[in-house]
Amino acid sequence: MSHIAGRFIQMIAESYQIPVEKITPETSFESMGIDSLGAMSMIGEIEEEFNISVPNEDVLTMSTVGQALACLQRLVPEEGDTPAERVH
Repeated sequence: MSHIAGRFIQMIAESYQIPVEKITPETSFESMGIDSLGAMSMIGEIEEEFNISVPNEDVLTMSTVGQALACLQRLVPEEGDTPAERVH
């Protein structure tokens, strides 16, 4: 598991008191009890934690942990990358 994935899953687990082992890429936010308000709060935390801005069109398509992770992996630079090397 990448650092990004691990940190994101840990954030969900801590915020919603869900055991980490219960959170998989296939887990839907709905099944964890995360409604639209909770999702917006979580996006704000993600943006702050990873120093990124998540485009609204990406937010609208996220319904599972895996979809959110795919977005994060696209937006968060890997070690050694410069922002210009990442496609946003």
